[in-house]
Amino acid sequence: MYKDSRLISRFIKSNKAETEKQMKSNWKGGTDDA
Repeated sequence: MYKDSRLISRFIKSNKAETEKQMKSNWKGGTDDA
């Protein structure tokens, strides 16, 4: 149970970081990984 919630929070954190990275590259108009 505890391990699961840790996994979930880690997934949310990495997902949030990925979204922020995406937003930053969109803001710069960069589509280098497309």
